[in-house]
Amino acid sequence: MMKRSWFLRELERARLAQAKKRRRRASKPAKVTRATVWRRKRSLEEDKKVLQKIRYVYTQKPPGFLCHLCGQPRRMEFGHVTYKGKSFCSTASGQSAPDWLAEQKWVDGSCRGRNVPRTTAWNTQKRRQREQEAEEFGVRLKDRKRPGFHICNLCGQPRQKDFGHSRYKGVPFCSLYEGISVEEWLAKQRSADRKGRPVKSKSGRKKD
Repeated sequence: MMKRSWFLRELERARLAQAKKRRRRASKPAKVTRATVWRRKRSLEEDKKVLQKIRYVYTQKPPGFLCHLCGQPRRMEFGHVTYKGKSFCSTASGQSAPDWLAEQKWVDGSCRGRNVPRTTAWNTQKRRQREQEAEEFGVRLKDRKRPGFHICNLCGQPRQKDFGHSRYKGVPFCSLYEGISVEEWLAKQRSADRKGRPVKSKSGRKKD
């Protein structure tokens, strides 16, 4: 009994010591590195440049606006796409939206092939060898999950930055719907966040 009571006292003492250490760690402020200060300063300067440019060239249109060339909704099924800040209307140009998008990707160099790292190339080669060997023996390997992306409900394009989409603190953004660029929207949200205002988006939910 004495050994058991001594063990329980030591265990309780160890728990109290651990709890005290956790409280001390929580009370200490997070250390800000030079790299963090430099990134914040650079972000502030870039946002100021973008906001200053907006004052002279104000191009924002009402949310969900129709195309001024054809009068149809700015969605992919109606022949409207955006890629890296460039907007396209198939009715005005006579070219289909998928063809224009493929052409822009080719000009941008995203379809010309990339320098694949050695490790990735080696893993790809080994995986293909395993798949071929399994097919010879009539064995089917487990289907691996292919990389994919979400489609925007407002414009019908992939929710990626190249297609005019972004997210800030959980609030989504669609460039075609709101009528401003990703850079302008991010600069406005960061500026409002520094002043303690809530992050807002007409193409998504509002975060208080």
